[in-house]
Amino acid sequence: MGIFSILRALTATNARDAEKAKKTEFDLKNDTGNNTDATGAVFVKENMLVIPREKLDILIERIKKDTERKVINIETEEKADIGLTDSKFGGYPYWPSNMEYPVNSEGDKLILLAQINLSDVSDNRLPETGILQFFISCDDINGLDDEKGYKVVYHKDIDPSVTEASVKELGIRAASDLDHENDEYMPLSKSYSLTFSEDTDFIGSSCNTFESVVAGELKSLYNIDMNEVEIDGYYKLYGFLNADDSDYLSEAFSNAGHKMFGYPFFTQEDPRDNGENDILLFQMDSDYKDIMWGDSGVGGFFISEENLKNLDFDKVVYNWDCY
Repeated sequence: MGIFSILRALTATNARDAEKAKKTEFDLKNDTGNNTDATGAVFVKENMLVIPREKLDILIERIKKDTERKVINIETEEKADIGLTDSKFGGYPYWPSNMEYPVNSEGDKLILLAQINLSDVSDNRLPETGILQFFISCDDINGLDDEKGYKVVYHKDIDPSVTEASVKELGIRAASDLDHENDEYMPLSKSYSLTFSEDTDFIGSSCNTFESVVAGELKSLYNIDMNEVEIDGYYKLYGFLNADDSDYLSEAFSNAGHKMFGYPFFTQEDPRDNGENDILLFQMDSDYKDIMWGDSGVGGFFISEENLKNLDFDKVVYNWDCY
């Protein structure tokens, strides 16, 4: 083989290597192939992301790592002997007779949704003692369209002389006292004892910042820029993925369950403006058995960092939605 033949062979080899390198560097240009592409590359074809499952798993783990935050998970147990000041869902609230009880715009008393005895939980954003209570209206949409349809109350001190009998004397009812024939509804009708456990949570697929987080990680990991791709629809991310990958990603980032802090779950969309009331103070989910928000929905209470620091629970935002 002459010198020119050798040079031509080397040139052809280098060209093939360069083309292969370009593809494995996650070329953003339209390409051919599918999610089983032999090179294992991540690229865009016809405005859709082509990503092997192992690369999608890497993306998922990176997102979880970069968005992790503390969460207090809540487990429920139905009991008959739950105390007045205990942590619980439902039941009668601790309420001193010298305090004005919360009512909705119609003047009807709100119903206790949840009560947290803060000695049961450990988080430096909360006081070590006292009681935190969440009340909602028992109308057909549980106070969602009423500025006075919900209330969060913090009791710094606990008066041991307050009893269930004294609470009932104030005309305060529990969820178990409601009359469905009179169009009175709550997500629950019984009382449940609560246990708490600390864990790590990560952003959910229904959070309003999820798409931007995924876009940032795609750019960082695979040099894929979603902003350069023309995609129709409100949820750009899910138009960028095929159905299987979209379902896989959503399932990996579900934030269902009862909890304090961590990330919220929504069945419809995140109603919060970015950066406002971004702390999930409390979430009660449907359990498909005894607790049900409409059609398998979820309820949440949100607060800003500043208001939580000042224990200003009058500015909490309440939302619930369902399928």
